[in-house]
Amino acid sequence: MSYLSNIANDLTGSNGLVLPIHVVDCSVSAPPTLIGQTGPRIPVGGRIRAGVKVLTRRAAENLQVYRIYEQGVAKGLGFETIEREIAVALPELKNPLTPKNVYYFGVRG
Repeated sequence: MSYLSNIANDLTGSNGLVLPIHVVDCSVSAPPTLIGQTGPRIPVGGRIRAGVKVLTRRAAENLQVYRIYEQGVAKGLGFETIEREIAVALPELKNPLTPKNVYYFGVRG
């Protein structure tokens, strides 16, 4: 019971009144839709990726792949898009990009 009394003391304002408490019931699911019943989700507007992706040594030796990579980075394309373009141009080259840690991060929609 002392735990609850500590919480009550923390929730008491300077004027002696108890501050309001809002309880959210997370067990309630969303109403069913045409595609089924799902729980509430937070919409995602983009992804934050730590670091960048650079060409592997083997991929950098190919001039066509190097040009695709440089043009994609200059246009501001995502690394997934650049990797897909490289896969179309040279399907036998597996995993042309590798992650590299840098002191900044990129945000793409």
